Amino acid sequence: MKKSNFVALILGTVGGVFFALGMCMALLPEWGMFQQGIVAGVIGMLVLLVDLVIWRKMEGKEPIKLSGKVVGSIAVGVVGAAAGRWHVPDHGVWKDDPRHRDRTGGNRGASDADSDDGGDPGIERRRLDAAVSA
Repeated sequence: MKKSNFVALILGTVGGVFFALGMCMALLPEWGMFQQGIVAGVIGMLVLLVDLVIWRKMEGKEPIKLSGKVVGSIAVGVVGAAAGRWHVPDHGVWKDDPRHRDRTGGNRGASDADSDDGGDPGIERRRLDAAVSA
């Protein structure tokens, strides 16, 4: 194995692990480490970018030339992805799923898990209203 490939392998592994761990930290609400995850993910991306630069230099290849068109395309993609996320409504997946009521403030006890109401927190109120009106 050539030295350049070995260095690329090691740096790529380190950068990939940092990036993956950072994304897990940022995207799993149970961990509560969103900001630390973003930092770790950015560090991983920077290590991967440095890995690419070092590998190309060790292989004797020319550096990647960035034209205005490439930079503009990347900028449009980043802005589009960010703008798309800003306009996505909260569709309430976690709120509607009875298995995840505890994440939205509901108190999930043993009686809730065993009930046949599907985890609907307002079912008791509707049952009382139906009993009173009957």
